[in-house]
Amino acid sequence: MKGFYNGYHPDMRFKPAPILIVLAVGTGLTYLFWKLLWLGGGWIGGDMYSYYMPQKLTYQQALERGDWALWNDVVSLGYPQLAESQTGVFYPFHLLFYSTLSLNDAYHINQLVHYIIAFAGMALLARSFGLSLRAALLASLVYVYGWFPPRNCLEWAIIGGAWLPWAIWSLNEFLTTRRRRYLIGLSIFLGLQLLPGHFVIAFLTILTALAFTFARLWWIPAFDADREATPARPGKKLPLLLAVGMAIGCAFLLAGVQLLPTWQLKRDSQRENAVHDVGYGHLPPPYLAQVIMPWKWYGLSPAERDAALNQMDFLTADSSTNQAEAHLYFGLIPLLLAILGILPARESSSFTGSQKAFLWLLALLALTYAFGWWLPITRHLPGFSFFIGPGRYGLITTLAIALLAAESADRWFAKFDPGTRTLAWGLVLALSLADLYIFPAYVRYAVTVADSPIQYRDRSPIRQFLAEVQEQNGQPVRLYAPGANLPSLLEFSSVPEYLGLGPAEYYEDDLSIPAPPALPEGESVLPVDEAFIDWLQRAGVTHLLTEHPLSRDWPAELVLKVSDPFLNACWGRAPNSVHYVSRLDDTRGRWFWEESSGDQSVTLEESLPSRKEYRVSTSSPNRLVITELMSPGWTVAVDDQPAEAVKVEGLFRGVDVPAGEHRIVWTYQPLSFRVGVWVSLATVLFLAAVAHLRFWHPQRLRWLDQTQEPVSSDNQSSTKN
Repeated sequence: MKGFYNGYHPDMRFKPAPILIVLAVGTGLTYLFWKLLWLGGGWIGGDMYSYYMPQKLTYQQALERGDWALWNDVVSLGYPQLAESQTGVFYPFHLLFYSTLSLNDAYHINQLVHYIIAFAGMALLARSFGLSLRAALLASLVYVYGWFPPRNCLEWAIIGGAWLPWAIWSLNEFLTTRRRRYLIGLSIFLGLQLLPGHFVIAFLTILTALAFTFARLWWIPAFDADREATPARPGKKLPLLLAVGMAIGCAFLLAGVQLLPTWQLKRDSQRENAVHDVGYGHLPPPYLAQVIMPWKWYGLSPAERDAALNQMDFLTADSSTNQAEAHLYFGLIPLLLAILGILPARESSSFTGSQKAFLWLLALLALTYAFGWWLPITRHLPGFSFFIGPGRYGLITTLAIALLAAESADRWFAKFDPGTRTLAWGLVLALSLADLYIFPAYVRYAVTVADSPIQYRDRSPIRQFLAEVQEQNGQPVRLYAPGANLPSLLEFSSVPEYLGLGPAEYYEDDLSIPAPPALPEGESVLPVDEAFIDWLQRAGVTHLLTEHPLSRDWPAELVLKVSDPFLNACWGRAPNSVHYVSRLDDTRGRWFWEESSGDQSVTLEESLPSRKEYRVSTSSPNRLVITELMSPGWTVAVDDQPAEAVKVEGLFRGVDVPAGEHRIVWTYQPLSFRVGVWVSLATVLFLAAVAHLRFWHPQRLRWLDQTQEPVSSDNQSSTKN
């Protein structure tokens, strides 16, 4: 039996044939599941157009103009885009795709690539655990296509989940071989989870890595029957644990350019003092029936499914949830195989009893946390108390079940003759693929469409009209429109905003935008609301975009009535639905002088998200106020001399200007970003130095070595397939 599992000796792991097979299968599956994306289509639904696309457009345009998109200047009054932690400004794949591809292609190819990365990483992890190539393909299929598809509306889940198996693979290789390069790999893969900005999957990875490390050092010597690593001596266990901790610490330092700005924004955000429901997004225990009776639950409509989830009360957390967060499905055959793996068999197992016990324990602990049962304790602990969505812990359960199912199939099929074994594997893989292709597809907030709405943006008549208005007036347009964030895709500033981690000013009662007036039942025009209008005028809103005409009491003039194919597609309205654009009277606009007179002028000379240059003239000393958010990190210079930046009315940026003509430059570059850059660069140099020592001076790092090398399998059979 040991010969059947052979093939993953350290000197043989990078044989080209298995790698090409895994990459080919992983790529082919993305075409099978997301053919429309390969053909230029896109997703619509969920947070796609209300959150991610607006951010990515600003990011892409900033890169084109040589700006780092540290600040977003089109969503509401602006916000720290790097710090907000969803854009992933310095994530390598984002830098590559958004600087070379169209917005639509960059967004969707980025997700497809991470599906392939996740598939390859899970296959590599399974192989490092001693499983056959066929078993590795099964484990990857279950892990990726059991958990990822219902979360396509959550970009961070796909990107973060892709690197989890790579991190655990690096950790397993280090604990088995004691080779320091795998510690560097652990730092890099965890750093790649942190750089995109949303940290919850990285947090799950750290928890899994720590559990795995303690198990390997004090319980399970190795996870591959063919590589019997010598257990660490008692005196070596703590240094090895320290080495893993240092690698995790290096990952945080590596992502310092993202983490430090996010930490600063978190202190200044709505989350600092707000009480948020950490139980939101849990998996109600009765909904666990989905893993054995998917047809019962997945046959409901999305609205019916969400309603049913929030009506469950048996052993259920007192919080709301939704179908994407509560999704957990492995496929019926993989689940059956995982359970059969508990039974004894005549053939030797790739996993020992303790190894299987650890994976089952890991799966069950993560599952019970997904139920929300641990929240009374963990809500008081750092990290646990910040992240919502206990259902996300199902990712760990899915990884463990995928490995258990793959190992069980390897063991039970080993007694078959080669022809029967091939047939059995073919049936298991084909039926599991069909299962995962059918059932998880019903759980979704986003759907693929042949014509991505973003491709209609250049045909938007409202965009063309407002661009002409902006050019004529010499002052940027600011738009009020329903549907937070999305109207900024027209490339104009728009209110209101929708942010997961936003400046606290946007959520304070005396500063935030009031609720817009609602259309009375039976009426066809929007009534006037004085408080709402007053806020718009003070915030410099110049135009209103509405789905209904305004009443005559509004201080506004209708300037355009048109059907917009782009906005109708984004909002799911009928193709011929009409939009109304009105010019708001008595608005301050994008800037104003505190003491107004006729002999003042302002010209916007340069406008980048993180840099604004104005040419101004005033006959007497005055204060120029820019109706954009004053946030830590903004500095101002008058005629290249530093000046005092003043916060006006609790929101806006102001600067005192002496009489005469002057050049005013506002620059956004917070200290947290500058420090974060140096921390990240220093960590890159440190890891490079460790790699140099590992290669040229290995004796300096002997404190990590075990007392003897792992048993070699050079002389073992290589029949593993």
